[in-house]
Amino acid sequence: MPFEVFNRRSVPRSADPFLTIQKRGICSMNFSAFQALGGTATDEHMAVELLFDREQRIIGIRKSADAPNSYIIRKLDKSKSYVLSASAFMVYYKVDTTASKRYRCQHENGMLTIRLNGQFAAVSGPGRHKEMRDGAPERAGE
Repeated sequence: MPFEVFNRRSVPRSADPFLTIQKRGICSMNFSAFQALGGTATDEHMAVELLFDREQRIIGIRKSADAPNSYIIRKLDKSKSYVLSASAFMVYYKVDTTASKRYRCQHENGMLTIRLNGQFAAVSGPGRHKEMRDGAPERAGE
């Protein structure tokens, strides 16, 4: 029986919405997360607002018109990933960005939510993440 070479790009990506908070506050999301915000495969970018629940440590992302407080999510070339620069937001709310962490997103109240105290997977490179574990109960303003 002949051997065949494994093509790692043939592994199907998750249909669940995920967002990764990378070092220095850059956020990347998969197409499912972008779609949950109302994006389509033909959209190259989208304006969103960032929200934060200080008590429960939940980040909210909702689609918005191009407003003064909007951030732009943009599609990466030749990829089904999208990025958002949220460094100032992460610093202001004291979100830990010392290591990249991947979170499963929820869609609630018309927005995508990321529970920082929920489970996350440590990320060491594209497509390389460890098993999900619980988040540390950090508090903004401390």
